[in-house]
Amino acid sequence: MHPALRKGRGLGRATLPRWAAWLALATLASAILATGLLIYVPRASVSPTVKAPESDRLQAEAAIRSTILQALAGVVVIIGLGFTARTVYVSRETHLTDRLTTAVDQLGHADPSVRLGGIYALQRLARNSPRDRAVVANVLEGYLRVHASGTLPLPPPTTLAPDIQIALSVLITLPT
Repeated sequence: MHPALRKGRGLGRATLPRWAAWLALATLASAILATGLLIYVPRASVSPTVKAPESDRLQAEAAIRSTILQALAGVVVIIGLGFTARTVYVSRETHLTDRLTTAVDQLGHADPSVRLGGIYALQRLARNSPRDRAVVANVLEGYLRVHASGTLPLPPPTTLAPDIQIALSVLITLPT
């Protein structure tokens, strides 16, 4: 049995995040406003005192409703573009995080060629993402502290292991 049920508290009610509750409320208010616009604005805009045939009055109301619907559709498209832009941003950030995690995992691999691949992946990440350059520099500095500790002070570059040489060159050439 679930521990909360044993204590007599129950599982509780599922709650929406605050932003979702506000979004639902805004959607409901927008639907009510749109309905009011579609029903009352066309009737109020076309004066019933004008001596015109009923068909002309109905056509005028339909034209106003059509214009309102087009404006509402435009607003929905703009809101959709905002959500799409946010989704693209979050997706890009997730992709960069995954790339960083994979590159750091490669640095800890036993095979030197995989470690080199991780160093080059970090270099490319630093070039593509200016915000992550400091993180990449810190990761490479830590890598050098751990793997080059037996060679400090540094001997001439030709006597260093290839992965240490490349890590140093990447760290030195990182854009600021």
